[in-house]
Amino acid sequence: MNIKKLFIKNFRILSDFQIDLEDEISLVIGKNNSGKTSILTVLDKFLNQSDKNSFSIEDFNLSFKKQLQILIEDPTELSEEEYLKCYNGISLRILVLYNNTDSFINIQKLMLDLDPENNHIVLGFDYYLSYKNYLGIRKDLAQYRHRENVKKVEAEACEPPKKYNVKGFSEFFKLHYQKYFETRKKSIFYDKTSQKIIEDNYILIEDLKISDFISFKYISARRDVTNKETDKTLSLQTSKIYERKENDENEAKKIDDFYDTIINTDEELSKIYKVFF
Repeated sequence: MNIKKLFIKNFRILSDFQIDLEDEISLVIGKNNSGKTSILTVLDKFLNQSDKNSFSIEDFNLSFKKQLQILIEDPTELSEEEYLKCYNGISLRILVLYNNTDSFINIQKLMLDLDPENNHIVLGFDYYLSYKNYLGIRKDLAQYRHRENVKKVEAEACEPPKKYNVKGFSEFFKLHYQKYFETRKKSIFYDKTSQKIIEDNYILIEDLKISDFISFKYISARRDVTNKETDKTLSLQTSKIYERKENDENEAKKIDDFYDTIINTDEELSKIYKVFF
């Protein structure tokens, strides 16, 4: 089996992101704060779920939080049908390609298409606000603001006058978002003809042990923060090599040799990882 694509929505800087993965090794290269670490972090949070690895308020994309605020504060309450037309949460979709040599013990639980030519599986992960919790947060936010307004009126009636700031959506959401957002796992239908994920065709797979299907370990590497020439970390040297690739095409042969070395290194590390993982 091979993971072919990742689709990420509303996680940090990744508002609507997708990336293709290579069969052997994938190098993700980009400027600082371009979302490289976020890709690994969202995988870690969904695939290795634990109380210590839960989502924080900073994980919500800023634009998403603004849209969510508008939705929750809107005087008009949406029907469930209207609400479900828009997605309200952080999502990860993993497109997996399998073949006849793979074990079907765990795969068969995830298959939604009986067509033998469609050998794709989509694992879906959501940290989302359900319709029930959408109604709940609207009600609770209104009550919260009412209490704060009462406190403000009481404070202004005191002598001498006291300064008092009415807390709004941001403060309420930061304090209580974990009460309303929940996680779910599902297998989603993949239309091979259109090459699209059909979001409304899925089955919940809460009983599936993800580690039986995907083993993911997030190993944090040393990061260059001093930008000193004496720092010869792999990440720094790799960045410099790829900068040279962009600036001097005559060094293509050297770059190819470097790429081959990375692949060989990855193969050796994979052997070592198997001992630990």
